Formats: sequence, C-alpha cells, structure tokens
Amino acid sequence: CGMIFAVNGLKPGSSTTGTLTITNTGTLASTFSLAQPSSATPTASSSEAGHTTLCTDLSLTITDNESGATTGNVYGGSSGLTLVMGSTTAALKSSAGATSWPNNASGVYTFTVTLPSTSPYTDENATCTSTFQVSETNS
Repeated sequence: CGMIFAVNGLKPGSSTTGTLTITNTGTLASTFSLAQPSSATPTASSSEAGHTTLCTDLSLTITDNESGATTGNVYGGSSGLTLVMGSTTAALKSSAGATSWPNNASGVYTFTVTLPSTSPYTDENATCTSTFQVSETNS
C-alpha cells in the first residue's frame, strides 16, 4: 500500500480526505485490522524552531464507506494522528459487512484529516508524517 494522501497548505478549519481500498487477494478467508506500529509514531518537523506540534493538533477520522460508521474511537480528537500505541482497531468489515472476508472481498475506508480552526500559528510551515499498517490474519 502506498501513500493515502499528501497535503500542502492546509488552512485552520479545513480538511482533506484520502481513501484506502483493502482486498483479500488470498485463497483463504481472512480478517483485517489497522494499526500504527510502535516504531511509526507520527513525527512533525519544521524549518522554524519549536514548530513541532502539528501531528498532535491534527484530527484524524477513519470511516468505513459501506456502513458510514466511524472506525473506532482511537482516532481523532486530542490524540491527533497517533493511534493508541500497540493497539489495533476491531476487525475491519468488508463491503458485505462481514469481519471474515472471503477471497476477493474488499472494503473502502476514507481517512479525513482536519486542522482545527483553533490551530496555533506554530503549525504554519510544519509537516507531519504518519504510518499505518494493515494486517491480515487467516480466519
């Protein structure tokens, strides 16, 4: 899987979205989950000293496109782009609404990143990089 999205010039109060499609290409039924490896803590950087809070200021929501349900409460709000380290979401659901995905089943998820309107000026010209991992387990 590659980059879900890259954002340039996000203004306070605005959002951007990207989608992730997961397909079970194996021959066995599988379950899928989303995690953030403990080695992949979001990192912020800036050319200006002290401007490294962007990752904690951003809000992330992940939505299951088929059900419209937000996936887990570990995303967004004050936790920024950081998942609870070492935790994973509940089993992701396929487009059929099942947690056990047969061969060729797929699911589409929308990632929405928002920079709150209350974002401090220190977020200006800063960058944030985050990594998520999709895991598959044969059911």
